[in-house]
Amino acid sequence: MNIRIHLQIVGVALLSGLAFANSAPAQESAAKAEGPFQIAPYSSLDDIDHATTRLEKGQHLFDYYCSSCHGVGHDHPATLALNKRYGDEKPGALLLRKDIPPNLTKYYVRTGASVMPFFRKAEINDTDLDAIATYLARGIAPPVGDH
Repeated sequence: MNIRIHLQIVGVALLSGLAFANSAPAQESAAKAEGPFQIAPYSSLDDIDHATTRLEKGQHLFDYYCSSCHGVGHDHPATLALNKRYGDEKPGALLLRKDIPPNLTKYYVRTGASVMPFFRKAEINDTDLDAIATYLARGIAPPVGDH
């Protein structure tokens, strides 16, 4: 009797595994067909060093360090959390915002927030953090009187 129960359990587990394995390719192709989701294109910091402007470097650094949580789309946990927090008031995706001053980015990167970890200078140095903060603040108009 025990052997029979064990065989049934093993059979159910195998069938479940096969069903899951067969559904994975369909999910992957559906995700690829949707299009807006993209893995950060820069896989190493060497690629970032070839950036020609501070803004371009900031974009590459954001892609490398931040986009897995803060990217555009429903599969980025920080974007989902910020969407829930702000509702229709402002977008959760940092790239779609025009109200993030550089000092705010630097503050949250160095101190963390909620489940976001802080990043030490050994992980993201000040020069790179300045580039990320500049990139996120690109949509903010300079203060009147600044030249």
